[in-house]
Amino acid sequence: MKQTFQRLFLCVIVLTVAADSNSTSTVNETLISNHTASTNRNGNSREALEEDNNVVLAMEQQRLMKHLFRNYDKNVRPVSDPSKNITIRIVPSVRQIVEINERQQVLVVYFWLRLYWYDKNFVWNKSDYSNITNFNVEPDKIWLPDMSLYNSAQEGQDALIYLKIKTKVQVFNDGACRWLSPYFSSTSCNIDSTHFPFDEQKCQVEMASWTATGNVIDVQLDKNLSIDTSNYLENIQWKMQSVSAYKQVSFFGTNKNPFPSLVFEFVVRRRSLFYIINLIFPCVILSFLSLMTFYIPPASGERITLSISLLLTMLFTLYIVTENLPPDSTTVPLLTKFIGVAMLIMTLSLFGTSVAIKFEGKAEPVPKWISLVVGKYLACLVLHNTSWIKFPKRRGWNSEEIALREQSSENQNGFPEKEDEPLPDDQKNTCRHRSPQSSWNNTENAAGSGVTSVTPKPSNPIMSSIVEMFCHLSSRVETKAAIEDAQEEWKEIGLILNTLFFATFFAILFISTIVIFSGARYTE
Repeated sequence: MKQTFQRLFLCVIVLTVAADSNSTSTVNETLISNHTASTNRNGNSREALEEDNNVVLAMEQQRLMKHLFRNYDKNVRPVSDPSKNITIRIVPSVRQIVEINERQQVLVVYFWLRLYWYDKNFVWNKSDYSNITNFNVEPDKIWLPDMSLYNSAQEGQDALIYLKIKTKVQVFNDGACRWLSPYFSSTSCNIDSTHFPFDEQKCQVEMASWTATGNVIDVQLDKNLSIDTSNYLENIQWKMQSVSAYKQVSFFGTNKNPFPSLVFEFVVRRRSLFYIINLIFPCVILSFLSLMTFYIPPASGERITLSISLLLTMLFTLYIVTENLPPDSTTVPLLTKFIGVAMLIMTLSLFGTSVAIKFEGKAEPVPKWISLVVGKYLACLVLHNTSWIKFPKRRGWNSEEIALREQSSENQNGFPEKEDEPLPDDQKNTCRHRSPQSSWNNTENAAGSGVTSVTPKPSNPIMSSIVEMFCHLSSRVETKAAIEDAQEEWKEIGLILNTLFFATFFAILFISTIVIFSGARYTE
């Protein structure tokens, strides 16, 4: 009984605790739901209040604009005294130099343009209109200054800034008007390509009223006379060196009234790394490569082919350069000068190659003056060995030597050798201008002088033919040796001229490269 009573008591306690927890959770849920409902009621009331305020502000703004534009005429200049001018303050912020088109000579700049002026018709007491201090209005509903680009490169009405900008104008309760808008200006720029691709350009953007004089509309800069470049984005082709602004007053024709304008001057320098890698460096390599033609053997037949190929490559490079530059006849670009000098050197090297090839394999004797000038003086300039120079008393070529030389020349040209032609009757018994009987005559002379000698026997036809054959062979061997000596001399002369041409053209090309690019300024 006792255990049963204890079990009943424990069950009563557990049931009581469970009932208390359920009641507590129910109370908490009730409190949360009540709090949420009150919060929703408060939020809805705030939103309703804000909506009511917005409706009131919209109604007040409509009433304000109806009041301001009741008798407003956008064609009338907003000044209290017609004899006074209205001042337009221009504060540009340069965002980016978009492009400089050298061929069309056009500068494209991206501005964040800000114009400020005062309109006497837009003055109100903000307390009368629910503390409204400003509002935005479409630009075609109020008076606008007819600001334009004086040096515009655009067509038609694109030069008129006030027609191109479509953003709204901010109007404040003290009469101040502020017009903010992005603007792309395309203006003419006189491109000076003298130092291309290391050139520096100076371009201007001039803004002013197109029709009004300074007595009607005056333009002014910001107080610090500077242009905002804090948000400037660098151009990949041009680096902006400086930008300045100043006011300019001009007089046109017989009109004595001034026309003020604001001039924004940009000084930019071309980033030349692209042109150094893709134009200058290949041109220099091709120019010095043309000098290597003097190291190719003339007999290979590839010297002229290589020279002509390099010359055509330089012509194509020159075409690429001229396509990116304006057709200016007053100046010659720096790179064009270098390419012109390189082409001239290539042409002269082609001429020198032709001269050296002409000397190769020549079989006639070297004239004495050529041996003297080339072999003695020019060889010393190029530090060439002159041990081969000989100045013998050269005799004339006889008919047999002439025939052998012609035969040698024909063999070098690929023609078959001709058969030996029979000697004339007057030369059959000659061997180097000595007859076969001369030995016998010498023997007889020796006997007459007291010297013992063998009395010669009468010559027979067989002996005469043998002597004649040996004399003929001896003459051909001597003539062939003379021709080979002449060819070696011509070869040495060609080698000297090759070395001289190489040294001369290398010096000219190196000096001209240094002189042409000495004044260039590299810009990253």
